[in-house]
Amino acid sequence: MSKGYGRVELGILAAFRIEPDNAFTTDELARRIYRTETVEKKHRVAILRAGYSLMRRPEFSWLRVRHRSWGSDKMFLFFDSCNLQSYGMARAKSPCRSEAEAREMLLEDNQYGYGYAKHMREGGLFWTHVQKFIAEAAEA
Repeated sequence: MSKGYGRVELGILAAFRIEPDNAFTTDELARRIYRTETVEKKHRVAILRAGYSLMRRPEFSWLRVRHRSWGSDKMFLFFDSCNLQSYGMARAKSPCRSEAEAREMLLEDNQYGYGYAKHMREGGLFWTHVQKFIAEAAEA
């Protein structure tokens, strides 16, 4: 029988309390929780297990990303599905972008018309997804 959240789960929740408008990769969370520069497989596994148990919360979600330029061929991004900025950061970070590049993609469309600003506005794709998540969380 569970006695509540474990150390890793509390660490993930603390990361979202500190930066509610952000999305975090498994490696970013491991560096925060374990305070280490070298992230090992055991750290990633612990983060994924804790993340899976946090999926009971309606606002907590993750996104699986596959990209060869990251250390492994797949990565998970954790985000608050009821927060438009956090959802946008997850979508912007998913093609293997740094946090600074992802934030820039959300702020404005670039000279080629490519960016996520149009999706963040009311009625946009990301805005619609977040409204759906909020409605589902209210039902739960």
